[in-house]
Amino acid sequence: MACREIGRPYLEDSMNERLYNVDVYSDDWNPMFLQDVFRDSPEGFEDFCGQLLQDMGYSVTLTRTRQDGGYDIDARQNGRRFLVECKCYAQHNHVTRPLVQRLVGVNATEHADGLIFMTTSRFSQGAVQYALQTDVILIDGLELIRLTRSHLVL
Repeated sequence: MACREIGRPYLEDSMNERLYNVDVYSDDWNPMFLQDVFRDSPEGFEDFCGQLLQDMGYSVTLTRTRQDGGYDIDARQNGRRFLVECKCYAQHNHVTRPLVQRLVGVNATEHADGLIFMTTSRFSQGAVQYALQTDVILIDGLELIRLTRSHLVL
């Protein structure tokens, strides 16, 4: 698997400046804020999610930006391997079941121990139901904010 490096600073200067200028505990730090920061840089959002996972104790490898094989991050913790897909979507654009199904399909060849799907948005009801059936961990925008406040070192 081709991969990218992760490490601070992990974002372009303009994104870092925007993230650092808003108090993570303020009401302004919300899913819409993150979506706005990363709107033009899906790779920046993947880096952000990778850094969050790293700060949560995972060992993280980012996949290459093009032809990533259906997942963005290979994360490992306590001898377990997780494939992570990241989508920076506007609040009205929910992650749907076919996107979660795609991640599950990728695991047929990767054989990871777990699957995680992270987004700035929400998951459709169909995506949530499918994730429950297939043990995919879903992290929506609100959970992403909660995890950021608890773990991310800015």
